Amino acid sequence: MTVFRRPARAPLLWTGLAAALLALAAPRARAFEASAGADAAPEAGAAIPSMGMSWVDVAAQLGLAAEASAQGQGLAPLPPAAAAAGDAAGPAQVIIIRHAEKPAEGNDLSPRGEERAQALVGFFERNPAVTQFGPPAAIYAMTPKADGHDVRPLETVEPLAQSLGLQVNTSVGKEDVEGLAQAVMKDPAGAGKMVLIAWEHHLIPAIAKAFGLTSAPETWPDDVFDRAWIINFDGGKPVSFQNVPQHLLPGDSSN
Repeated sequence: MTVFRRPARAPLLWTGLAAALLALAAPRARAFEASAGADAAPEAGAAIPSMGMSWVDVAAQLGLAAEASAQGQGLAPLPPAAAAAGDAAGPAQVIIIRHAEKPAEGNDLSPRGEERAQALVGFFERNPAVTQFGPPAAIYAMTPKADGHDVRPLETVEPLAQSLGLQVNTSVGKEDVEGLAQAVMKDPAGAGKMVLIAWEHHLIPAIAKAFGLTSAPETWPDDVFDRAWIINFDGGKPVSFQNVPQHLLPGDSSN
């Protein structure tokens, strides 16, 4: 579960101090500019009149003080890119499901599989077990082959994608689990939200490991179609794992 922390107050104090110092310096700076002429703005290292410090010195001192205060609160200063993005890089949650039930022969879903695909719409739009971060912001399924193979994951999530107005991302091949994890983590559509993956069950444990998770099961049973693996992230790293039942069709696992 993602942990929400109360913002530290000390950095806010330094922000207020910086604003106050700049407010005191502004009239002197304007007087300096007026005396120097409209075309002679102060250089970066010019001294602030009556303060005996340059603009660069003041900025450096304020930056060091704020950083020291943040470290004292157990916080690391944010890199500029993360600060600009609101520290929302990467998804907050990834949920992985197996494609729905298959027939004894053929490449498509069985009638029960088609029923599950329809039931997944309500599951991922309204079930509190999987909507902590809202419905899927992006949906991934393996690339279908021209001969009709590997199409079941796409068929499983197509009704949900249509309901949400999303295009299923099928750009990643079945075996490329590392590429899948990288694509999901870099996808701006899923930043700070939930991303859904539908895949072939033999590869789902490897997908979980590609996200850096070490606590997931080593295998996905051949006869199980009704589970959802939930991975929560904090700062781009997995912090929790759940294996939850879907409870969608008669005969689904109870827990």
